Amino acid sequence: MVTAVTSTPFGRLSDGRTAFLYTLTNAAGAHVTFTDFGAALVSAHMPDKDGKLGPVVLGFDSVAQYEDNPAYIGPVIGPVANRISGAEFLLAGQIHSLDDNEGQTCLHSGKTGWHKKLWAAEETPQGLSFTYETPENAGGFPGVVNAQIDVSLDESCRLTYHLQARTTAPTPIAMTRHEYFNLTDGGASPVRDHRVQINSMTIAAQDVDNCCNGDITPLSNHPKDLRQITALSDTPRPLSFDDHYIVGGDALRHMARVESPASGRRLDVFGTADGVQFYSGQALPVCDGREGIKFGPSHGFAIEAQARPNAVNLAHFPSIVLQPDQTYLDTIIYQFGLID
Repeated sequence: MVTAVTSTPFGRLSDGRTAFLYTLTNAAGAHVTFTDFGAALVSAHMPDKDGKLGPVVLGFDSVAQYEDNPAYIGPVIGPVANRISGAEFLLAGQIHSLDDNEGQTCLHSGKTGWHKKLWAAEETPQGLSFTYETPENAGGFPGVVNAQIDVSLDESCRLTYHLQARTTAPTPIAMTRHEYFNLTDGGASPVRDHRVQINSMTIAAQDVDNCCNGDITPLSNHPKDLRQITALSDTPRPLSFDDHYIVGGDALRHMARVESPASGRRLDVFGTADGVQFYSGQALPVCDGREGIKFGPSHGFAIEAQARPNAVNLAHFPSIVLQPDQTYLDTIIYQFGLID
């Protein structure tokens, strides 16, 4: 049960509208702060092994930095996360052209994706609810889509997202969250001391443009096998992950665990999607972050529960096309705790 929800202005967007901050605090004092621009997680403070609250995610001090946010630090991603090859897809006999914002591919739905939108925010008994309605064919994606994100923080420091969407026409939907975590100090230092474990025996193979090509790669004897908890500094190619780990199934299940021996903090990831994209942040730009923290390459990692990338162009991948008579439902949970 959230004990408090507060809101404060966060500044004006370039179009003159005002963005707000919303903070959820539990009885122990742990707290998370969101902005309605991109429904982005701006900050999160969780206890360490000594019981001291400290930052565990990367974030910015101004909404202007979220408008100019090439690394997608903190927001929701939609309607389709990850890369779509050729920046187009064929649906019902029609080719839909998208924004080619990364070479020849469309990354995270392009420059007008949901991370660039001002969402409506409302306090709920559980925490917060963000909603957004797209125009018809926004960004090249068919239909009018109504999206909703319900957020809660409980007394065990479990941050839960319930993601929903409805559409007026068949359209691909594959939402995710794009927080960058640093369980040691919120991004002031690299994450190479973090230990990672992902419950996956396979990853989705990629082409030269980092798009999933439809092949599946077994992880046995593979340098990116993370089934056993592994320090990033011990991997054969340190801090060079940007891969979709297939977990299998569609029920809510444990997907991954990350630990920081320095702080004693642990993060467990649960989800209902196909798997998790694990990105070790090697291309993060050098920039000024929240609370005076300056971060750069590999100062944070993203672990994104999501559908299989490029599925809209790969018929043998689980379909991500939402029909008008269906409701898209997805759950992502980040459980903060301490190393046993």
